[in-house]
Amino acid sequence: MKFEAMKELAAFANSEGGTLIIGIDDEKNILGLANDFEKLGKTDKQDAFKLKFDDIVRDYLGDSAFDLFTAEFVNIDDKLVFVVDVRSSASKIDPVWLNKNEKGNLESLLYIRAESSARNLGGKDLANYIRRK
Repeated sequence: MKFEAMKELAAFANSEGGTLIIGIDDEKNILGLANDFEKLGKTDKQDAFKLKFDDIVRDYLGDSAFDLFTAEFVNIDDKLVFVVDVRSSASKIDPVWLNKNEKGNLESLLYIRAESSARNLGGKDLANYIRRK
């Protein structure tokens, strides 16, 4: 889940921006954050969730990515979700890199947004992306 969410944030930042909603699945079912809150074990669940989110962003994307995001909790059908709006980085000279791979190992990966998915660029595609910026 960490990797998937951070991959999407990086892809949005390296493209035209976008919105990630944590607590809604791919079929658009509203799950909410109750299960995530249970794992935190603190009394102020929303604050603990935000702190954990900040730690994950720092770990996967680095501190410089924070100025590209705004986030808030939103109640939908009596379930709390976390909405993250992402601005475009507007700079292919200094894109947002994902610092870890799917297994959590250190690796520099660059994702962009296609129509409805995040795509990892490498080799010739990566060179063309940077050149066209």
